[in-house]
Amino acid sequence: MGMRHHWHRMGDDEDYERTIPDRVLFARMVRYISRQRRKTMMLVLAILASTLINLLPPYMFSVAIDKYIGELDTAGLALISVAFVVVYALIFVAQYSHRYL
Repeated sequence: MGMRHHWHRMGDDEDYERTIPDRVLFARMVRYISRQRRKTMMLVLAILASTLINLLPPYMFSVAIDKYIGELDTAGLALISVAFVVVYALIFVAQYSHRYL
């Protein structure tokens, strides 16, 4: 069996000159991604979900301040507080799946 040794160069990256062309690296990446198609799609969905869910808290804060705190609506404030807990739980799940994948 032939053993391959991967030598890692230590030092300045500016001195390093890559010998493999970009198109070869890109083709290698596409082959890998195509073999991992299901995981890749799940990763893309997790990234999109994480991004979209992370947009909710600032909007919810503005609603809480403008609508519920401004009008002293404690019932509405309690409701939006529960919504915050749910949203942050969803953010945790989306970011965990993103990191896991």
